[in-house]
Amino acid sequence: MKVKVDGDTGVSPAPAPANVTVAVAVKSDEGSGSQRAVKWAVEKLLPKANRFVLVHVMPTITTIPTPSGEYIPVDGLEASVVKLYTGDKRAKCEEIFIPFKMLCKRKNVETLVLEGNNPATVLLKYANDSGIKSLVLGSFSPSYFARKLKGSSVPSIILKHAPDCCDVYVVSSNKLMTNSLNPLLAAEGDLRTINKQQSSASSVSAGSVFHNRSSSVAASHLNSLEFFHGNSSSYVSPQHRTNRNLEDVTTGLEAVKGCHSSTYSEQLDIQDEVERLRLELQDTLAMYNQACEDLTHAQNKVQLFSSQYLEESGKVNAAKKREENLRKIIAEEKEKHMEAEKEVEIARKLLSKEVYERQIAELKALQQSLEKKRIVDALLSSDGRY
Repeated sequence: MKVKVDGDTGVSPAPAPANVTVAVAVKSDEGSGSQRAVKWAVEKLLPKANRFVLVHVMPTITTIPTPSGEYIPVDGLEASVVKLYTGDKRAKCEEIFIPFKMLCKRKNVETLVLEGNNPATVLLKYANDSGIKSLVLGSFSPSYFARKLKGSSVPSIILKHAPDCCDVYVVSSNKLMTNSLNPLLAAEGDLRTINKQQSSASSVSAGSVFHNRSSSVAASHLNSLEFFHGNSSSYVSPQHRTNRNLEDVTTGLEAVKGCHSSTYSEQLDIQDEVERLRLELQDTLAMYNQACEDLTHAQNKVQLFSSQYLEESGKVNAAKKREENLRKIIAEEKEKHMEAEKEVEIARKLLSKEVYERQIAELKALQQSLEKKRIVDALLSSDGRY
């Protein structure tokens, strides 16, 4: 793997290839890491690129949710249903590219949605198959502790296993990790490049005022110690020994300087990380206090709504009881009304009967009076004395 070291400006810029493809892996439109990666790629790589591709990796679709909340495996569904659901998911993934396209300075920006459960494996396969020149990723863990503890992250895996033909750039808030020797990064003072191909290799520096450093600082220092202790078996002339002494002392000084520089850099990283953690702790405490206030406010609202609910429930229950009482009263009144109607009907029948009987009695009395009158008239008419 190629190695790039800070301060290495001795290599002249190489001409741009005839067909340069730059791919930027984006995770989501809400994270700052992807936005930082796109901005850096637009500024540093886009002017020399023939193709600029935004890549997003979506998880492999193995199940499809149902309206009831269950998940059905795709093996048990029709191909048309799976294709329709996959198309909807890809359309939603395409919406992620919209804010990143706005950051680009050209209109012909390509987008690509890949599918896989391991983003690192998917991106490495894409880099091998497509033959892209550069792959840019954003990092959410630029700190010293994160580099020590999270070596198995997606950017670290891609940096370690990327093909030699692909330059990988991992952009974080204040650092740049890469496997490239591209000199366009040499002028960036605020970003430092870190090679993570081999944990046993030290840094490599270009020409110095004395001589080029060897491939390993530890090996050079060991050679100088062996020379100082007189372990060389061959005879060396005083002049040649003096020259070798100067070279070894220079190499030793450079090694000590590199060690001090590395230690100082790590101390700066630790200080920056402590400061960042302190600020994050303050933000977290502020967010926690705000969340506690929101929770208290929500609890007060819940209590208020609960009391209102209990009050309304009491009113509703009282209204229901009144309604039941009224229904009982109405039923009793209806029953009384029915009984009164029955009594009226009975009285009406009795009155009709009495009227009828009275009419019969009057008719009988009239007949008797007429009969009496007729008898009297007959007796009067039969008496001749009158």
